[in-house]
Amino acid sequence: MVYQYRVAADGHDQFTYLSQSCETIFELPSEACVTDIQQVWNLVHPEDLAEFRKSIEISAAELSPWVFDSRLLMPDGRIKWINGRALPLRTPDGSTTWNGIILDITERKQTELAKQATDLQLQNLIANIPGAVFRYILRTDQTHAILCISAGCQDLWELPDEVALADVAQLWAMVHPEDVEAMYASILESAANLTPWRWIWRITTPSGRKKWLEASGQPQRQSNGDTVWDTVISDVTERKQLEQELVINLARFEQLNRNVPAVVYRFVTDPLAQARVIYISDRASEIFSLPQEECWNIHAICALIDPRDREAFHNLRKQCLLTSSAWQKQFRITTPAGERKWLEISAQPTAQADGSYLCDGVILDITARKKS
Repeated sequence: MVYQYRVAADGHDQFTYLSQSCETIFELPSEACVTDIQQVWNLVHPEDLAEFRKSIEISAAELSPWVFDSRLLMPDGRIKWINGRALPLRTPDGSTTWNGIILDITERKQTELAKQATDLQLQNLIANIPGAVFRYILRTDQTHAILCISAGCQDLWELPDEVALADVAQLWAMVHPEDVEAMYASILESAANLTPWRWIWRITTPSGRKKWLEASGQPQRQSNGDTVWDTVISDVTERKQLEQELVINLARFEQLNRNVPAVVYRFVTDPLAQARVIYISDRASEIFSLPQEECWNIHAICALIDPRDREAFHNLRKQCLLTSSAWQKQFRITTPAGERKWLEISAQPTAQADGSYLCDGVILDITARKKS
């Protein structure tokens, strides 16, 4: 819409000209707007009105170009966005006249606002993700940088995000010397094959803290040959410490089992009375004269029980499961090689919420004691 707008020296304002597009934008006849400008001012959104008028005052005082975006609140409740731009001209009588255009930018504004809302949601989502989210670039000349990074940078590396953006070398300097080469090679491999980058490595922060970090990123090749990863990095220090403690404890447990002259086991019996071994120590191979992998088959072990003891053995086991009481039983077996042995089993069943039973216990070879 093309228009001419005039503000007299006494502050009285009016449209002196409006093109026919007035009827599309203001949804009013141009003649009516020229006759009574208040009809147009009544359309300006109340939240924008004061700033709208102020922008005109500034343009008039400075004779500077006027550019302004505003909402119109239509009688039926619809919101329209307009963009106005004009050049002011002072006349000898002290009035100011603007010649300009007003555009309907509703569709563009709605798109912008929707994008802003989406961006805000994304920012809130990223802010609530533990760790840091960033975009990393490996250029064709093998230089690399961080293009953007979330505020989680401070928590992970003890560096403000602007420092990481300015100098990615500071992050690399924290990587454990033993991890640098393999980590860099993993990035090159991900870039070469466009495969997801997943890596765990150690760092030492400026304060001296030792951390384990885990990354997961998806590479994308750019038109100029650069590779960009959108990546999430998490602090997995606690998990890695637990894993290391577990490895140490498991090694101790296995050493203990090797030193104990007995089979240590755990089996589970489901609600249908089907049993399976979920742990059995290496001593089982020696006592049952079976390959260790066969000792994990409870049926292979039960098949060795002397027929004279088999029924009593199973009846006692079932009875103790029903009462969750500890049980002990001496019984005979015949190994695959034909050797006869006396064994003693002790067990403690524990009922589970799903109706199954866990049974922990030991099996001793008491053959020598029986012979004496």
